Amino acid sequence: MKQYSNDSKSAADKKIIENIQLKTVNQNLLNKKSIAEAEKIVLQKKIDEYIEEAELSKVSNSINKIDEKIFASPIYGVVYDYSQKGKSLNDGIFTKLIIMMDTIIPSFRIKVNSGGPLTKLEYVICILVRMHFRPVDISSLLDITAAALSMKRKRMLKKIYDVNGAPKDFDLRIRKIY
Repeated sequence: MKQYSNDSKSAADKKIIENIQLKTVNQNLLNKKSIAEAEKIVLQKKIDEYIEEAELSKVSNSINKIDEKIFASPIYGVVYDYSQKGKSLNDGIFTKLIIMMDTIIPSFRIKVNSGGPLTKLEYVICILVRMHFRPVDISSLLDITAAALSMKRKRMLKKIYDVNGAPKDFDLRIRKIY
């Protein structure tokens, strides 16, 4: 067995201690880096949330302004009266609704036809949903059953947005068009 001098043992011990210290420093740096990365992720999420809130605020303001225009339109008052009296709409009113929507939201027709052309009835359903009429009122205005209206809304959700979901999901998406 080879004998080492005290000096070489001492030098080896120092190297071991230095290695341990370096590993400790390295581990501390890695821990600090991990903490910094986690903090960066948290801050980025906060920034993204702030940007999203700002965008939603802009969109919300735009939607509110458009809704005000819709509610102020003469055809809205006519359709609202029909809904209160339980009367169904005729082709003349359909045409006026389409003209009103093309005037207030010119891109509306393009957006709802993005998944393929809609029938006149489907387009009017989209307009009435965008005008915030309740499903029960829409089914009465169009003289169709509530079940038929629900099925049409569900199918249009798939057709327009390529999403499977509930009729209310369709309504939420349509009401966000501005």
